[in-house]
Amino acid sequence: MSEFDWQDLPPFVSAAALLERTGGRAPEAGSANIGSLEPGTGDLVIADVRWSVAEGAMRDSYLKAHIPGAIFVDLEQDLTGEGAPERGRHPFPDDDELSEKLSALGINFEDTVICYGAGDPMGAARLALMLRFVGVNAAVLDGGLEAYVRCAGEHALDTGEVRREPSDFPWQPYVRLVSEDEVQHAIPTKGALLIDARPPARYRGESETLDPRPGHIPTAKNVPFTSLLEADGTFRSREEIRAAFERAGATTERITFNYCGSGVSAAVNTLAMDFAGFAHVYLYAGSYSEWSRNPERAVETGEGEGSDGS
Repeated sequence: MSEFDWQDLPPFVSAAALLERTGGRAPEAGSANIGSLEPGTGDLVIADVRWSVAEGAMRDSYLKAHIPGAIFVDLEQDLTGEGAPERGRHPFPDDDELSEKLSALGINFEDTVICYGAGDPMGAARLALMLRFVGVNAAVLDGGLEAYVRCAGEHALDTGEVRREPSDFPWQPYVRLVSEDEVQHAIPTKGALLIDARPPARYRGESETLDPRPGHIPTAKNVPFTSLLEADGTFRSREEIRAAFERAGATTERITFNYCGSGVSAAVNTLAMDFAGFAHVYLYAGSYSEWSRNPERAVETGEGEGSDGS
């Protein structure tokens, strides 16, 4: 039996738990609880959010093989708002815009949403975190599609497109987002620990092909999101993840602002810190692509003291 409450999901859910819940079949739709505004009491929705920096949204891969009943969520179209590039390469949709996008996908406020990717959890984490930030019961499938196939076999996958009936997602304000100005204020005051989720070479400023200036936000420490994953793509233990952030200076009560290049891989770190029990964790969604575009914002290069590049 699953060791958690399906109406109050942890950040990560195993493939075995999902299979136990669904029996390998597409979840049923049309819960009588839609409209109750009680999180976790609606439909079980499975969302395929395969995406990479190099390839973008992987709709073709989804059409060829996906978890039964999974809808496809396009990170560029469905999870990115207006204002790029000034607000970063993948700005969060505004509150009203998010309601429209989730309604078009057929996601209800009451639904339980399991998000998965392949190769890495970036896209899945972005959707799960956005949903959790507006009160929806959502989690990342630990290990993604590969973990599901290891449990169920490749024969258990479906092909073609799944669409849900449009919903009427109510307006909900985001929580735990911070602005560029709030990040700037935290630097001289040391009001928050800044953590950069990008690869070490981009953090140090040795390689930058995506954003205007190489380097990182001053005082930020580096905890690459990939350092939190095992070789098979599943997350490391709670204790190992906690230790990785503690080496960067995090404590249970210290405020932390996570960022990356455009607010995608930092979603992985934010969920991982939640999983590890840190209490005050926020996301700077504009991230380095917004910060580095502003000539009034300072940047640093090199290895920050206390960075965890393991």
